[in-house]
Amino acid sequence: MPDQPEYEFDVFISYSSRDKAWVRGKLLPRLETAGLKVCIDFRDFQAGRNALLNMQDAVRRSRRSLLVISKDWFASEWTMFEGLLGRQGKPSGRESRTIPLLFRPCDFPEDADFIAALTHIDFTEGADFDIAWRQLLTAVGKPPESERRPPARRDSSPAAGRVGDRRSDAANLDTDLRDLVARGLLHHDTKEARFDLHPIVRRYAYDRLAAPDRAAAHVRLRDYFAAVPRPDKVKSLEDLAPVIELYHHTVRAGQFDEAWTLFRDRIWQTLYYQLGGYLVQIDLLRALFPGGEQPLPRLEDESDQAHALNELANAYSLSGQPRRAVPLYEQSNAIRERHGDKRNLAIGLGAVAYAACMPIGALRDAEANLRRRFALSREIKDEWHEAIGHQELGRLLAYRGVYHKSEMELATALKIKVWRENLQGHGVNSAHRALRELLTLREMELRQSQIANRKLAIPLARRALELADEDARTDRPNARDYIRSHWLLGAAHRVAGQHDEAERHLHEALERCRRINMVDHEANILIDLARLRAVTGAPDEARRLAEEALLITERSGYVLQGADAHLELSKLALDFYSVGPSCRSAQI
Repeated sequence: MPDQPEYEFDVFISYSSRDKAWVRGKLLPRLETAGLKVCIDFRDFQAGRNALLNMQDAVRRSRRSLLVISKDWFASEWTMFEGLLGRQGKPSGRESRTIPLLFRPCDFPEDADFIAALTHIDFTEGADFDIAWRQLLTAVGKPPESERRPPARRDSSPAAGRVGDRRSDAANLDTDLRDLVARGLLHHDTKEARFDLHPIVRRYAYDRLAAPDRAAAHVRLRDYFAAVPRPDKVKSLEDLAPVIELYHHTVRAGQFDEAWTLFRDRIWQTLYYQLGGYLVQIDLLRALFPGGEQPLPRLEDESDQAHALNELANAYSLSGQPRRAVPLYEQSNAIRERHGDKRNLAIGLGAVAYAACMPIGALRDAEANLRRRFALSREIKDEWHEAIGHQELGRLLAYRGVYHKSEMELATALKIKVWRENLQGHGVNSAHRALRELLTLREMELRQSQIANRKLAIPLARRALELADEDARTDRPNARDYIRSHWLLGAAHRVAGQHDEAERHLHEALERCRRINMVDHEANILIDLARLRAVTGAPDEARRLAEEALLITERSGYVLQGADAHLELSKLALDFYSVGPSCRSAQI
């Protein structure tokens, strides 16, 4: 058994400042009276240190993170980020070290689906506080002395067996359920009128089932969820819950090919394009790799193996793990090349170029893959994917500063009729043109060149947003297109000196980005917010935002975005500071 990690604290408390009276006056003393070592901000954070780093360390040094949830907690991006840091284990949160404590009733925002999925402890007004404290102390590892009640007596007389005292049975059942809830073994969701076993109890019971019994249980559950009617229209992850459960039980029944067909036909496109559920997609697809990701997924057809590898790589890339995506893309492309599947090989070459190589700064590899994609697409007369290749090469050349060639590639993409008439593709093209204008203006600023028109990027970014709206009306919304458009429109307004509009669009982009955990755009948005704060006289906030962006880029390996974060910190150092971390960035 691997060594268990050593923790300095038993629990870290994440809370809103508006709830501090209860947290400091009741919660903290009760936990410490129970013998727990508690990490809390006002006492244990290092003064003068970056707040984000203090929070990250608090979670790392604590065995568990306790989230005191209220409307005010959700309103604070800082405490939300603490919650993100506290989430450990599998993306599904099943092995989480996070304990949600519901202090005041509130609606869970869409971006907090991972918190909503965890069993919470109810401390709201009117709750049974004896049970709540017992559940909390048990969850943090200090269960109070149990007040054992004798087992409920059952009347085994023949008369009782024949007639059955239904009222007595109901009372016994209620007593037993309350006892299980009080001991923390069962959760009662009063809002949904539903009971659920504690995950540890469920795992304990599951592990003691013999293999045939497990398979039989999953077959029964698979058949149950297969009978659940499909929703008319999927609007949220909750609408996909029955088919996701069906997928899980199909996998655990050993039916991997059937599970893949279910994912491909009923889950994949809605989850990836519409909802941006990248972490959920990782969780689902990894189940097809029972031996880990180095062996191929356990699917019979090699084309299905290649597709599964590609979709797992896509989800890794967009959730901030591009280096994990590269070998998966390469395995997928190797299968397609071996089978002579030129169309899907072209798609895969493009994916590894713009989803993995570009973010980590491997621009030469990215360009080589894109140019090979052109050749294959032309060979098989696939204009659609040829157009996408030109468009992504245009973005790559803009990052390299080859602006004239970038414009030529973007224009070439729109000369291809099937792409020009596609709303989503045309919108992305407008977004890439806006990006090219912004990069051109930034280079001119760095060279201290005279700039005649600072508003050139605004109509391009606005057009990208309009096309995202039109695509949502005629087909389905694409979460990624909205985030990209709002970010670029906010950046364009910032460059033009229109600070209120810049603020509005950048905050909209950040909120949407965090709602789906689309990490690959988050640092870009934070950097532009930092630039906005710098020009509006808030250098400390600008530095905080730039440092947060830098932390994301270092964790994810985003080379280009990391360079931007260092550049912004160096500018702040030169303009506002003489010492400190920003000056160190100026030297990098």
